[in-house]
Amino acid sequence: QKAHSKRICSVAYSYQGSIVASASDDKTVKLWNTESEELQLTATLHGHSDWVNSVAFSHDGSFLLSGSDDKTCRIWTLPDASEVRTLQHDFGVYAVAISPDDKTIACGCRSKAVLWAMDGSSSSHPLRKLAMDVLVSGLDFSPDGSTLAVGCHEMEGSSIRIYNPMTGDLCGECEK
Repeated sequence: QKAHSKRICSVAYSYQGSIVASASDDKTVKLWNTESEELQLTATLHGHSDWVNSVAFSHDGSFLLSGSDDKTCRIWTLPDASEVRTLQHDFGVYAVAISPDDKTIACGCRSKAVLWAMDGSSSSHPLRKLAMDVLVSGLDFSPDGSTLAVGCHEMEGSSIRIYNPMTGDLCGECEK
C-alpha cells in the first residue's frame, strides 16, 4: 500500500496506540492500523483543498484534528472517519493540538494560534503577543492542560512560548 503520492508532513499515534494518522501534500489524511506487522490502510480522509500540514488525535480516541494550507482545521470522528466540523482561519494552518480533556483545540497559523472550544463555539480566542511575521510551527498542551507550548518561527530566529490557554496570556518565552 502506498502511503501518499506526495510528501508526508505530519504523523500522529492515537493514544490507544492502534492507529497512526499521516498528513500529506497530496491533500489527504490516511489512517493506518498498527496491530499487525504491516500497516493496514483503514481510511483516506478527503476534504482539504491544499496541503495537510498537521494532525492530532483526541486523548479519548473519538476524533482526529487536521490543519491545512487551505486555511482550515477539520474535525473527523473516529472510527468512521467522517468530517463533523470545519474551522476557518485567515491563514494556512501549520500546527494543531488537542487539550488533554479533549475540550479545547489549538490551531496555529501565520501570526496567531487560535483556541477553539470543541463544539466550535465563539468562546475561542487568539494567543496574545504573536506578531504578524510569526509562523506558528508547533503546538502542544501540557499533560494537565494548564499551559500550551507554541513553537514560533520568525525572520530573526525561532522561539518557544508558553501560554495560559484559559486567558491567552503569555507565561514565558525562550528565544533562538
